[in-house]
Amino acid sequence: MFILGTDEAGYGPNLGPLVISVSVWTADRDLSGTEMYNRLRPVVCQANNKKALKSAQGSFLLDDSKKLYKGRDTAGLKHLEYALLSALRSLGRIAENASFSDLFNALRICNDQAYQFPSWEVPESTPLPIDADKSYLDETTAAFKRIQEESGIHLTDLRSDVVFPARFNAQCDALGNKSTLLSKTTLNLLKFALKNCPGETVVWCDKHGGRNFYADLLNDCFNESSEQQSFKSKSEKDNFGQLSLFDDCEKQDEQASPDFVEILEQSESISSYRFTWQGYVRTIHFQAKSDCSPPAALASIACKYLRELFMNQLNEYWQKKVPGLEPTAGYPVDAKRFLEQIRSKIDFPMDQLWRKK
Repeated sequence: MFILGTDEAGYGPNLGPLVISVSVWTADRDLSGTEMYNRLRPVVCQANNKKALKSAQGSFLLDDSKKLYKGRDTAGLKHLEYALLSALRSLGRIAENASFSDLFNALRICNDQAYQFPSWEVPESTPLPIDADKSYLDETTAAFKRIQEESGIHLTDLRSDVVFPARFNAQCDALGNKSTLLSKTTLNLLKFALKNCPGETVVWCDKHGGRNFYADLLNDCFNESSEQQSFKSKSEKDNFGQLSLFDDCEKQDEQASPDFVEILEQSESISSYRFTWQGYVRTIHFQAKSDCSPPAALASIACKYLRELFMNQLNEYWQKKVPGLEPTAGYPVDAKRFLEQIRSKIDFPMDQLWRKK
């Protein structure tokens, strides 16, 4: 049984990237978030169970990133780093002396890029971790490997898609709104991950911009007629070095089967669907605040950590050009202040920096 979780960070800001991530786990059966945490305890703890951190060697917090990161003035990035770097080390995807560039290459789904990224969008060789204790990170990594063997729950993959402003703006123009962009990019990333999930699968996703209906999007992405489509680009990638959205494909004339996606429930609290893809049953839930499970929590942490590192680079780049410039998190009100202060130094198309929506 495969259990997946997705999440995003940076949906609302005008500056910086939108980051979407998916984590893939296996278990002997379908487990709720509570059951997964119970099996992984005491090594993996939620934010409301910090006492376990003191009682178990190598224990760390795994929860929604908003609960673990309160800004650089408190615990900084350390709780995000213990979870994310331990996970990637356990997968053998990064080494002990990994840098930001190594981390980005370990997470992103495509490596080719035709688009010339601004310098603040190119990961630097910043050593990691930034705030976590290196010796304790060794302990959390060893403990995470051990608890996976003991619990029978294994992390098998973790991937991210980073949508920088130029790509964000281009796809918003093509799709009409950022909610559809979020949904289609998430499903594209999910499809990438599911190709390596040869078995029954359950996926937990957060709701996308208040959307309650996902059947048509799932049908367009996963219907088997789409599997035989011919792509405009042989590499199946767009101009930004990312997997093309399924709307960018030239589909066959055959109409999608209307009963391909079974609707289990569609409501404000949860929208659930089931379909068979590549010979296996896939059940996908879109639930408000779905980050109460380890798969969704780890996806949330990967998103937040990547976005914070890219925002650090953006702030540092402009602070060198504008002395005394206060950093920004990129959200609308403060982003406008930041933009006005750097406007005289901008000598490139604005859509490379400023997200329209």
